[in-house]
Formats: sequence, C-alpha cells, structure tokens
Amino acid sequence: MIVIVLSLEVAILFISQYRKKREIRLRLSIGLFFIILSFAFIVLFIMRYVVSFPLLINIYNVLLALSMFTFSFRTEQEYGKRMKTRRIFTYICLCIMPVALLIPPEYPIYYVVLIANGIVATFPALFLAFFLKFYRGQLKRRMEIALVGAILTLMGNYGIGYQFGLFLTDWFSTEWNIFLFIASRVSITIGHLLVFYGFTEDIFLESDWRKYLMEYIIIENKTRKTLFYKNLFYTPSTGDIPDTALFSGGIVGIMSMIQEFTQSQKELKVIDKGSIKLLIERGKQVTVVFVVKENLSILRFLLRKTVEDFENTFGVFLKKPWDSNIEDFKATETIIDQLFKRF
Repeated sequence: MIVIVLSLEVAILFISQYRKKREIRLRLSIGLFFIILSFAFIVLFIMRYVVSFPLLINIYNVLLALSMFTFSFRTEQEYGKRMKTRRIFTYICLCIMPVALLIPPEYPIYYVVLIANGIVATFPALFLAFFLKFYRGQLKRRMEIALVGAILTLMGNYGIGYQFGLFLTDWFSTEWNIFLFIASRVSITIGHLLVFYGFTEDIFLESDWRKYLMEYIIIENKTRKTLFYKNLFYTPSTGDIPDTALFSGGIVGIMSMIQEFTQSQKELKVIDKGSIKLLIERGKQVTVVFVVKENLSILRFLLRKTVEDFENTFGVFLKKPWDSNIEDFKATETIIDQLFKRF
C-alpha cells in the first residue's frame, strides 16, 4: 500500500506545480502518469491479496501502457526533436494497449506485451539522463537524485510485475522469491522518495529557458557603449535600430551607484521589476545583461559563458587605444547562437 500512497503523493506534487504555471503541460502529464500507475498498483494488490483472474492481468498491463503513454506523448511532443526519439515510445504504447487488453495472458505471445512495457518503462530514465546536461550546481544534483530514483522505480516495477514474478517462481526457490518480493518494494519506495525530492525544485523551468530569455545586450565597461544588442521576441523592421545608449549607460551607472552607497565590492547581479528581471554579469572588459522573465540557474550560467566567450573572442579589439568599432562585433550573434545551441 505504501507504493500506492507514494505514487499519489508524487502525482499531487506535479499537478500542484502545473496549477502554479500552466504553460508547462509536461508536469500535468507526469502527474497523470503517476495517478494511472497507482491504479495499476491497486490492481496488482488485488491480484496478490484478494482475488486473481486473467482479466485483471490484462487490466494491469493496459494501465501500465496507458501511464507510459501519458508521459511519452507529451514528452516526445515537446522534446522529441532534441532527443531524436521520433515518437517511437508513443507509438509503442499505442500498439501495446489493444494487444494487452484483448489477448489472453496465458498465451505465449502475451510476453510481447511484457517486453514492450519493459522497453517503454525505460523512457523516463532516458529523459532525465538526457536533460542532465541542461543543469548546473544544486539543480543538477537534484536531477541526478531524480534519475537514481527513476532507475530504482524501474527496477522495482520489474520485480513486482505479475508475470515476471510467476516466471521467477519456476526458476528460484520460495525463499529467494520472497527476498525479491521485498527488495522490489523497497526499491520502488526509495525510488519514489528520490523522485519526489528531486522534483520539489521546479526544474522544468530550467530546460525551457529559451521561453524566458527576451533580450541580451553587451556593454563596454570603459565607454558604456553598446557593442551588441539582440531582441529574441521582436524582429525590428529594416533600418529600425534600437537606441540602447541610454539603457547601457543607465545599467552601468546603477551598478556603480549601488556599490558606492553600500561600500561593497560585490557586483549588482539582478534587478527585479516583477514580471521582468535584468540579470547582470560584469567581466573585465564588458558587462552583459539578459532581460528575462524568470531568474533561472541555466540563464545565470549562460550569462557568465557569454561574458567569457565574448571577451576571449573580441578582447583584442577592446584593448585598442581608440574607440572600438561596432563593425568589429558583427560575428557576436553567431558566436552566442552557437553557445545557446549547446544547451
């Protein structure tokens, strides 16, 4: 019963996160995944402790396939191109469900359903492993914990699977089967707890960072001149060049003023204007500002990398004794685009 309760707890976590920020629909899909999975565990509980007949085996496997479908459909719709899965997990789930429901479980061909369910069940772990590269610091550690939890949950699901348990009965002693029975439940319980802990931090915002980066601007520290500006939400008409001189001078001025008033050596990193935030990173030669909707760890990391890459590439121009020519920095967009594509 504890496995059922934990599945529902994890489902509530994701659904509550979805209700706070409804544009990230994957949270709802994962919540539904755990709800349907809990119903599968209820059917398994009935089979083991109340009554057992073939139709329950069909229902159990259909629920497993349906739970994976809710996860795979939304995940591959949003991230399939980056993961290059070609919606294969979604299609497998769609093929499994009618077969799992209509074919009697005592038929040898029914093992195809078990194998297919086992293959599809690896997808959440593959998804987490793929997205580890998008995270840094504490968030990456949480993702690693969630990945370990997904693997333990997967192993536990294999162990408590009804047909898998019957298969082992023919090969191992009763004592070993009891040990496996207990170990599987411990594995899935610990796995659920780790997944719950890993996702208490809202990590889906981080993987969708492109939705929250609106503009970026690169400012020369000495002259306060704008060296490069890019608006990612609005493409200006031909000849429509934004006047960023006031903005760039104002940012540098605010940073200097706050340092002077507070007598602090720390740099101003964030200006929060409610729905809009300015993330600021000052290097030796330039200051880069990201105009964002959310202050995300991945955006802070990309901000630091932008400063580093820009100064490494264009530092020689900034060291000239005369004023830097804006034409020298035309390749900036290409360089930053290449940086962003890595994440």
